[in-house]
Amino acid sequence: MSSVFAIAHIALRAAFRSRLVVTMIIVLAVVNIVLPLTVKDNGTIASKVQVLVSYTLVFSQGILAIATLWSACAAVSTEIQDQNIHLVVSKPVARLQVWLGKWLGLLMMNALLLLITGLTVYGLLRFQTRSSVISEEDQIELQEQILISRQQVRPVLPDVDTTAREQLRRIQARGQLGAGDPGTKLEELRQRMLFLAFSAPMDKPVSWEFQLPNTPSTDHPVFLNYKFNAGFATGEFIRGTWSFGTRERPDDISVEVEHVAGANTVKVPVDAIQAGKPLIVTYANHEESPYSLQFDPKTGLSLLYHRGSFEGNLLRTLLVMFFQLGFYAAIGLTAGTLFSMPVAAFTSMFVILMQFFGRFIGEMSKEKIIFGKEEGMGPAMEILNAVVLKIYQFADLLLKPLQAFNPFEYLSTGVQIGWSTVAIEFLIKVVLYGGVTGVLGILLFNRREIGIPQ
Repeated sequence: MSSVFAIAHIALRAAFRSRLVVTMIIVLAVVNIVLPLTVKDNGTIASKVQVLVSYTLVFSQGILAIATLWSACAAVSTEIQDQNIHLVVSKPVARLQVWLGKWLGLLMMNALLLLITGLTVYGLLRFQTRSSVISEEDQIELQEQILISRQQVRPVLPDVDTTAREQLRRIQARGQLGAGDPGTKLEELRQRMLFLAFSAPMDKPVSWEFQLPNTPSTDHPVFLNYKFNAGFATGEFIRGTWSFGTRERPDDISVEVEHVAGANTVKVPVDAIQAGKPLIVTYANHEESPYSLQFDPKTGLSLLYHRGSFEGNLLRTLLVMFFQLGFYAAIGLTAGTLFSMPVAAFTSMFVILMQFFGRFIGEMSKEKIIFGKEEGMGPAMEILNAVVLKIYQFADLLLKPLQAFNPFEYLSTGVQIGWSTVAIEFLIKVVLYGGVTGVLGILLFNRREIGIPQ
């Protein structure tokens, strides 16, 4: 391991000598300071924090990703091209140690740059939200909803599977299914029942159950975040009532609200929450309209309660960013062991772009027809369509784990990024994807012919 750390130290010194680290520090400082001044918010304290935190960290992540890929591609390819690699491989140092040393050096560089980024963002945030420049109301909102780490709890989803299967059985018994696929019809029935369970028609209350894993602290309020769509004019305020209680008294405490379609927040009365009992949340739609309010079953409703500090959340966000950059470093090093510098950089950027287009690839993988129309499709087009569809499905299978989590939205809205989530990101980005990429890179490096002067 001493050889690995020695190579990592040399790689880090080389980055300083090439002024890469110094340049990145200057660029990151400019981005972190100038970006919040140029991007306009909507005037609310939540928007100000989002611009300062989310936008700055996203841009910083992009800059560091490009720098990491470029440095990783050059770490091996340029040394082979300039024949500097001969000074290393001619010594009793395995190529495995060379690859790991280069990768570790890149990790050390990114750790330093991320530390500077985190400290800069945090310092600016505290400076721009100091008590002398924001109102007392904004200070309360900051402490209760933004500069905090809150656990997010979703409602218990209703058991629609049993009901959907029973309804499908009745449809089949009546002979109404026809030539349709039973599996497709069953999924359609499930989604329809789930849709109805999260719909709030006029004057027909709808309830959801929340299982709180911990009893919230009485020192910090609990909030219900909700987001809905309406089938009528969404610019107008919509009247409704939220009720909170237990199974025995589901409408124990009620709160009248007027809100518009989109994201909203209501504070849950402290007396409505009882230790060890699920919280029943009920909404009554008082708007005189034939249309229902529709809440998204996955993201439309959530309870948020205090679980930690903003500083801890920021640290976990930086760790997730660090793991992502470690994966990028593995991609760049692997490409650099196989190709020349320009080709390696192009190949690495293509792989990263594939990750950013993951959602599009996922949508295409669900399509049945990629080219043309199903009617009148010839055998050749059918084969081509099947092959391309399989390629999309395979790419979606590879890319989906990389699309699962976005820490910046959580951080800017005060939602907790748990240590379990950080561990999962480490296993996916570093152990699984980074490990497989690293093994491939080391194998390619071992098989590459490097002429050594006699």
